Amino acid sequence: MDTSSFLDWAVTGIFYEGVHWVEAYLSKYSFHSIDHGKRMRYMRQDVILHPISGDMEQLKFDSENARYQCHKYTKNNINKDLIPKVDQIKNHIQSVI
Repeated sequence: MDTSSFLDWAVTGIFYEGVHWVEAYLSKYSFHSIDHGKRMRYMRQDVILHPISGDMEQLKFDSENARYQCHKYTKNNINKDLIPKVDQIKNHIQSVI
């Protein structure tokens, strides 16, 4: 198991990668969300973004869990659980922009 003390920042970085992909899609329509809650509400309502809204919510939860609850993620958690979610977001966005 990787014992790096910086895996919490890797989890946060993965979440923000997802944020940037969603913002890239939104910018296509001259829209920019000013906070995570507003972005998530928009994602749940938008027919294009809805399919990846669950992945985004999970990444947001994990990011907050790592930062505020000091949950320890392992390299395996990141590789097996989080990277596939952000890849799903990236692939979906790339297919529509």
